[in-house]
Amino acid sequence: MKLIVSAAFLGVATAINACTGSGPLECPPGGTTYQWCRDNFVDYVAEPDVDGNVEKPNPTHVKTHESRRPLAREPRENWQVEFKRVAARLLAQDPSITSNKEVADSLLSYFQSLWPTDGWVFVVVNNNEASDDCMQMNSIENGTHMRSCFDHWYSGCREEVDGLVGSKACRNEIISDNNTKRSAIGVQVNRAIEHMIKVDKRHVFWFTSHAEGCEENGECGALNQFGKPWNTAGDKPRVMDQIGSKFGVSAKDLTLKNDLMRSMAAKLIWQHYRQGLDREFISINNDYCSSWDTLITFCSKTSQPDGNNVWGDIAWNKVNIDDAHYFTDYQEYEIGLEDDWYGNNGMGQCVTIGVVPFSH
Repeated sequence: MKLIVSAAFLGVATAINACTGSGPLECPPGGTTYQWCRDNFVDYVAEPDVDGNVEKPNPTHVKTHESRRPLAREPRENWQVEFKRVAARLLAQDPSITSNKEVADSLLSYFQSLWPTDGWVFVVVNNNEASDDCMQMNSIENGTHMRSCFDHWYSGCREEVDGLVGSKACRNEIISDNNTKRSAIGVQVNRAIEHMIKVDKRHVFWFTSHAEGCEENGECGALNQFGKPWNTAGDKPRVMDQIGSKFGVSAKDLTLKNDLMRSMAAKLIWQHYRQGLDREFISINNDYCSSWDTLITFCSKTSQPDGNNVWGDIAWNKVNIDDAHYFTDYQEYEIGLEDDWYGNNGMGQCVTIGVVPFSH
């Protein structure tokens, strides 16, 4: 799978996801809404590079001509090839000997030594599981991952490159090992992002933890609040309908104690962040929709880390990215009773990291 953010130091312009005065992206009456952003800037699911599913390399930002500098839209130094080679060897090692954290730390150390001035993000997680139930909720209509759940991780992008759609449009570098059942995600971040507009992370967190779902958007019926966590056979069709809908389950109804929601937790929470970022961008940029370099949600099966504050099944690390543009919600919602923590509910722990705004 791929999460790629390329670095270049000249000629960088922020990509703008905004409505216009006319045409297919004409501004709606009353201004842009997160619903309009969702309808007009479609999200594509990022998938691992398996079974010949090779994504487009990340383009550069520098417009050049025949010289030693790279041509526009060519990969910058082709780091993704080296990522696949190194990550594949690390992931293939016995997890009981080389932990996910050790893989993430090794990737960070290695790529920082090769490209010391670039920003880097690395995430190592267990592979998503698969089930027939998830096939009815994941919005993947064909291909190898039709039965994929999103119980361990989810990433997506909001762009289309050279007419390509689906995962092939994502600027992601992701690789999975089906024997050890774990995945590594790598992101190269443009350092020029430091000069770009900053979003208020606290606002994003608030919008995210109050995200609306399919019920508020008239796509589905309400879940019976007194039946929470809705694990009975009678609840199953309504819960699946909500998860599989365009706007998903609202933040107020999300609970990791529900078996079906837990199986799709990474995607549901990622959808909340997409909405939270859209609402924040709209509030600070008038009619702009959000964009991002990195937006990954990944989940642990346990609600608390192991010894030394280390998780066994999730690990992440970053370097050379200023805190004004990087965020993680880890420990940001741990207020009050554990059962009330957003993205935790005492049954697991989901973490989202992001680098915004999108700088390409």
